[in-house]
Amino acid sequence: MDGGQEFARVLADSLRFVYHVGAVTDVGAGMSTGWRTLPMAVTALLVAGRSVCEIEDDPAREVQAGTAICLPAGVRHRFTHPVAGVSWWSHVDFQVLATVDVLALIDAPRLFSGPIARRIGEINRDLAAIAVERPLVSAVCARQALGLALLSVIVDAAVPAPRSLEALRAAQRLAPVLAVVEHDLRAADVPHLARSAHLSPSRLHAVFLHAFACSPMQYVRRRRLQRARELLATTDLAVQDIAERAGFEDPFHFSRVFKKAHAASPSEYRQQMREVTF
Repeated sequence: MDGGQEFARVLADSLRFVYHVGAVTDVGAGMSTGWRTLPMAVTALLVAGRSVCEIEDDPAREVQAGTAICLPAGVRHRFTHPVAGVSWWSHVDFQVLATVDVLALIDAPRLFSGPIARRIGEINRDLAAIAVERPLVSAVCARQALGLALLSVIVDAAVPAPRSLEALRAAQRLAPVLAVVEHDLRAADVPHLARSAHLSPSRLHAVFLHAFACSPMQYVRRRRLQRARELLATTDLAVQDIAERAGFEDPFHFSRVFKKAHAASPSEYRQQMREVTF
């Protein structure tokens, strides 16, 4: 089985699409998202107007009307709109093997133009309309179909990321470990994870480095923060409850760790997510 076939099989077996939020938005002149790191991907078409997209450690890019944007989860960025415009946008997740971000396995353009950009925008527009136009079951089916169409457009314009196949294979091997982590982020420790994978701690460390470029506990800490971001963005749970669900025993420690990682307290981050307009 070649790499493309193997990737396709994993997608067929375990692909999960999650639509978080989206809209058709009139963007005011001078509007800015502020610097932010989202726990989900951003896809958007600037239908009218002009925007400046800044990505941490990259040069600023001017985005003209008719251009679409795709930013994977975890990319620190800021959008600023010098003039009024219109955006069709979505915040989404594509995952395989429960936790592996599909967009992290490919190198896709950040900016799209022409018919591809228009198609991304149309899908975003249609996703935003589903919630108010369809009964619940029909909406779920329609949303999943549009999610697959959106991923197909992005994948067709992408190439595999370096070492993506090796990372995917390692993630498959680590599936029991990842399941343990997801089941209880608080209880996850190296001896427990090593036993679940039937590996020695040192071998587990090596496999994690190969798959995720980090140690097992670095992965756990990363997942704790990711879970916290997801809950802050999508629920009204109290910060103390989110800390517990994300695997932190002490909510004050959680707040310190979160602020150090995101330059915003959990409450400030939640407010930023509620003010999302792009």
